[in-house]
Amino acid sequence: MDRAPDGRILVVSDTNVLINFLRVGRLDVLCHHRDYSFVVTEHARAEITDAAQAAELAAAISAGAFVETSLTKPSEISLFATLNAFLGRGESAAIAVAAVRNWVVATDETRRAKREIESRLGKDRLLTTPGVILRCVLNGALTVADADAIKDQLAAQRFVMKFTSFADLLRRPRDR
Repeated sequence: MDRAPDGRILVVSDTNVLINFLRVGRLDVLCHHRDYSFVVTEHARAEITDAAQAAELAAAISAGAFVETSLTKPSEISLFATLNAFLGRGESAAIAVAAVRNWVVATDETRRAKREIESRLGKDRLLTTPGVILRCVLNGALTVADADAIKDQLAAQRFVMKFTSFADLLRRPRDR
């Protein structure tokens, strides 16, 4: 996996992960993540239609806390076109960039998108909203209470996670 100059793993985010954190006023979790450096494609950015959310993301990009990228390589453009025949523009762009540049994809999308990521990049190249938050708990950036508060806020926005508390995830054995 490629890394940013500061050593963090490069992650290209789909729109839905961005919107989850924007909806609860916690884009900072992505902007200042200790383990991951998040990047957004122009396609995903264009899918953010709420004016306040778009302005917040634009401000984070202007401040250098978030990076925007474009599909520039012929192989990215070709893969994007293939994927966009059956996936949305944001996830198609994210998968194309990650596949060509050897990055990770952040998405909470459908099984089909997840299958594409796993087949083209591997199972270890998929990061979800709960995974981002859990990693923050593991690295000490968020407490379990902070993580559960975000989880509850997201549930109020109709993004429901299938566990009671992040504490439950900490008790489960994980592959590392």
